[in-house]
Amino acid sequence: MESASVAIEGISPHNIYQLQSFPYGRVDGYQLIALYYTSFAMVFPNMLSGIKLPYAKQFEMAQQRFQEFVSSTAQDA
Repeated sequence: MESASVAIEGISPHNIYQLQSFPYGRVDGYQLIALYYTSFAMVFPNMLSGIKLPYAKQFEMAQQRFQEFVSSTAQDA
């Protein structure tokens, strides 16, 4: 909810936002936009085209890198 109240007034990629629920309490606008996009992509994947943000390719790459990380971590354990 805290991040939602910040986004009500819009998110500028160049601003820094104070969010107590995040590590270090600060995120920049790009990180906040990425958080929203990722959350939306995970919950409503079929509706991504409706938000008109061209990050689908980057999201797929991030998912792949995360899976590679999880796999490598599991092998090390």
